[in-house]
Amino acid sequence: IDQQVLDLMYKTQQEDFYNPSSLYRVSNAIHSKLNKSREIIADIIGAESNEIYFTSGGTESNNLALFGSLRNKKGKIVTSKVEHASVYNSINELKNRGFDVVYAPTNKDGTVKTDGFEDLVDENTIMVALMHVNNETGGINDIKTLCSKAKSKNPKCLFFCDGVQSFCKINANVKNLGIDFYSMSAHKIHGPKGVGALWVSDRIIK
Repeated sequence: IDQQVLDLMYKTQQEDFYNPSSLYRVSNAIHSKLNKSREIIADIIGAESNEIYFTSGGTESNNLALFGSLRNKKGKIVTSKVEHASVYNSINELKNRGFDVVYAPTNKDGTVKTDGFEDLVDENTIMVALMHVNNETGGINDIKTLCSKAKSKNPKCLFFCDGVQSFCKINANVKNLGIDFYSMSAHKIHGPKGVGALWVSDRIIK
């Protein structure tokens, strides 16, 4: 954790220890600071502040995107066998709950092959779940192309991108990528453990 972050956290816990959802004056000030944090994160990924949801980290963000968006639904999920355990294990649980899971072929560096990717998607595909940057190899998936191919076959399918390893490290404009969900974690950018965020496209919110 960066010392400046640690110092700010200490100051915040000492001086700003109020409920941001309450209506009294000091809480309104905290609410404004919270909104400012959302605006900063949203600006980094080319999103709107109302699309940012704070979580306890990347794992919760991933779980929220997968289980939250697929609740009470059935269909096919396209993913890969090299996803982070928090995604891979969650999708295995969804498989146990009746979802059809298809694994996309990958290259030696763990990136998903773009050629023929659209053939994995059909009218029953409800979700594509792929990481942006591989946490073991550093391989960078061509998310924009993969998302375009998926939605060209089925515009209704959701596209979840695990962005924990890419956030603030490579350019990731979520609107340009065409995706619907993007997860982030503070501890990957010298922030504290136990803090994360999930971007949810306003298309999903509406």
